[in-house]
Amino acid sequence: MNTVNYYRHGNSWIHLPIIFLITFIVYCWSAPRTVVLEDDGLFILAAYFNGIAHPPGYPLYTLLAHVSTWLPFGSVAYRVHMLSGLFAALACVSLWIIAFRLFQERTPAYAASLGFGFSMTFWSQSIISEVYTLNVLLISMIFINCLLLIENRDNQYFRRRLNLLFLLYGLALSNHWPLLVLSTPMFIALLWPKISIVVKGALRSVPYLIIGLLPYIWMVVRSNMDVEISFYGPIENWHDFWFYISRQGYKEIDISPSAGWTDKLYFISFSFAETAKQFGPVGLVLLLSGFIYQFYILKKNIILALVLGYLGSTVFLICLLGFDYDLFNRTVFRVYPLIAWFCASIWLGMGVIVISKICIHLGRGRIEKIIPVLGFTLLASVTTFASNLPENYRSNDYWAQSYARTILDSLPSDAVLFLFSDVNVGSIGYLNSVEGYRKDVKLYHSTGQVFKNRLYRPFKVDFNQVKSKIRGFINSTSLPIYYTDELMHEYGKEYYGLYSKVLPGKQNNFILAVMNPALQEYWASIVSNKRPYDSWERIHYQSIMADGCRLLSFIHEYTDGNAGNSTELNRLRNSLCDNLQGIYIQLDYEIQKERPDWNRIDQLIKKAKTRLHESRGKVETALLDYYKGEVFYRKGNYQGATLAHQQSLNIWNHPDNPSHSKIKRGIPEL
Repeated sequence: MNTVNYYRHGNSWIHLPIIFLITFIVYCWSAPRTVVLEDDGLFILAAYFNGIAHPPGYPLYTLLAHVSTWLPFGSVAYRVHMLSGLFAALACVSLWIIAFRLFQERTPAYAASLGFGFSMTFWSQSIISEVYTLNVLLISMIFINCLLLIENRDNQYFRRRLNLLFLLYGLALSNHWPLLVLSTPMFIALLWPKISIVVKGALRSVPYLIIGLLPYIWMVVRSNMDVEISFYGPIENWHDFWFYISRQGYKEIDISPSAGWTDKLYFISFSFAETAKQFGPVGLVLLLSGFIYQFYILKKNIILALVLGYLGSTVFLICLLGFDYDLFNRTVFRVYPLIAWFCASIWLGMGVIVISKICIHLGRGRIEKIIPVLGFTLLASVTTFASNLPENYRSNDYWAQSYARTILDSLPSDAVLFLFSDVNVGSIGYLNSVEGYRKDVKLYHSTGQVFKNRLYRPFKVDFNQVKSKIRGFINSTSLPIYYTDELMHEYGKEYYGLYSKVLPGKQNNFILAVMNPALQEYWASIVSNKRPYDSWERIHYQSIMADGCRLLSFIHEYTDGNAGNSTELNRLRNSLCDNLQGIYIQLDYEIQKERPDWNRIDQLIKKAKTRLHESRGKVETALLDYYKGEVFYRKGNYQGATLAHQQSLNIWNHPDNPSHSKIKRGIPEL
């Protein structure tokens, strides 16, 4: 079928705006109206100030997102969320075109397109500020061009299509190059019937590839304009540029010293399980049926392309990464295989065809073909939508905004606040720098990232220089200085649970625990309301609970009189500590006592065993054996202590595991 006939055949073009409107309306309806977690706040900050996002920079997305902030309605966050929805809806349109070209049937193409559009993970990325929907759109457009290239015999048309292919490839590299590279074997398989012609003509198309890469030049230029948001600061030379786009600053995140091949195998199993969850139970049956049916109706190069596309962002990527298999890293990883779910949705569409044929055959020809095809298409689309709606309807999601407001409202006038984690930088940074909330509070990053008012350039100073810069800043200002998570300083602190205040006049070992009324009210509301549904918010929820437990436990243990033992605070402490992290915090205090309550410690250890399912990572699982080892050691059972600490290392063999130092201290009786 030639190109002209394809677009005119049966007025197929009319289906494209239908797909677009259905998906785009759903995304706009379900998108959060304000900032949320994940990388949402960081990308909105970079977009609003036309700045530089975190490595590898995503310059194409940042430029387009900056334009979206000019829209005259909604919050800045919602405007950027709508852009992700726009890319996602266009990706669904592209998928319909691909499916129709492969099936030559319109209705099953709807099943593929809407099934993918409402799949669990793709939908979640279509309603927040993220780069993945643009990545899927560009890859789907490359896929279409590959199909058109291998089907067309007109040399002039082939040249134009090849130029467009290289341009799209360059643009995709400017958005998310790692996932594009992993998808490249899929394109090679698609083009295989004409690969020799493509290779011969590739050199003449290289200028179009370079045009697609121009956003990286803009990223370098923009980084040297003293822009408000620039993750590492100016990119001054080739070393800086390569360091940035190759993500060398994330080495410790991408490759964990405690991860091994067992973790990779678990992640491969996890990726298959995630495939099963994307489209709901009906979609899974259709997907598996379509996967088998493809071997009967598709050409070998297309079958190979779909399989390689699925494996690229699942098995191939897992082999390259060194993630520990735990809750936190599973949450990080779950968005990477979107191209795998893209390929799986094509199999889902083919599943509609084969299951419909089976129904027609069983009906002995008395069933009209359109009835089962339309029925299974509607069933797959509606059940996928219904299965994933609870997690992805987030128009009333104010979790991150509430957290950020609480932090900012609890600070005094003209305070300085150092942020560290992405959660804090994204949510608090958005509210303060974009929405202008509590502009009297000045934000800094503890490690010199993101904000232009950095005290030093990250990765360009040594440990002593960092200490000197921070010490100089503290000594040069009379403003109150607060920090979340951590700040490298040599002074005492007031500890508020969610943040601390620097006390320049006190020694490093001085800690004063303080319960701020605004924070107390926030924690009380957290424990009285339902846990959040979003996976990132659940992790943050656990962290906030642990912070409150740690503060109130400190007050309870070290404050004399009624201040730390009021009925209200005790009740709140019991609620905040009723989780795995809270149990560990209580174990810490009990074991460190001069005369520990061994019965209470035994009860806490038994309770921790029953709550291990709450562990966010290997570290929290390994901590149980660490505490067992410390109990054995305090009781004089040095052999048992060594075995317990060794078991902790078997679970999490990482340099940060405290069991390393405990084993090195030796066994006194030997």
